[in-house]
Amino acid sequence: DEADRMLDMGFRKPVEQVLSAMTARPQILLFSATFNDGVEKIAQQALQQPARVTLAPAKQSHANITQVVYAADDTPHKFELLCKLLEGSTIWQAIIFAATKRSADKLAEQLNALGYASAALHGDMRQNARKRTLAQLHDGKLRLLVATDVAARGIDVKKLGHVINYDMPQVAEDYTHRIGRTGRAGDAGVAISLIVPEDVAMLTLIEKISGQKFIFQTLPGLAPRDQEAEFRRKAPKELLKRGLKPQRGARPAGHGGRGGRPQGGERPQRAFSRPGQS
Repeated sequence: DEADRMLDMGFRKPVEQVLSAMTARPQILLFSATFNDGVEKIAQQALQQPARVTLAPAKQSHANITQVVYAADDTPHKFELLCKLLEGSTIWQAIIFAATKRSADKLAEQLNALGYASAALHGDMRQNARKRTLAQLHDGKLRLLVATDVAARGIDVKKLGHVINYDMPQVAEDYTHRIGRTGRAGDAGVAISLIVPEDVAMLTLIEKISGQKFIFQTLPGLAPRDQEAEFRRKAPKELLKRGLKPQRGARPAGHGGRGGRPQGGERPQRAFSRPGQS
């Protein structure tokens, strides 16, 4: 399962060693969200006259998902944008994607301090803890799930209205898996990406893969210093040329906005209810 992810994580050689050591051929089934060259090679090596079953097209249009980009000057500005977006009543439940386990934990703590019912989800958690967190999300007890890409696939939350890319993914294809958590079963969804200048290379690659160009939007009082064209030009030229992003360390989720506003203030805990519920 998740053969493409296993290859990304460096498991190609162990898989090849296991296959070469087998004296008899067992039944092998291979599942992959994306069927790239690496997966094709493993399939040809491991499978014998396999039947190929495709459940979704390789490129999905996500026509029922509105995709929005907000540019931020830096990480504190990005946190301010997130807080402003959450102040409105339109985002009643969302998955927020962070780059690392540490940043997911930190961001969930900050959002809880601001009164939003939030929890982190990542690979360092025990399986039973992950199950409890997801159950809370399904039951409506959580408004915000702050997750690493462990939650980008296989999670189906009914009526999930929004996905927010607080940090852009390290692999462009993961963007599709992330935003696919919303807009499911014919429902409409919204995918919001908050980007800083070093994210432009990844955004450009995602645009190339998806075949669409994202339109930047702004929030009153929180517009970035640069217009979209200038913001895009700030991406390091070498990254744009390669269409890659460097591995990022754990960046802090924000410690004070551009105007000195404290993050994680002492607002009273808010009651959370879905629209139409008291």
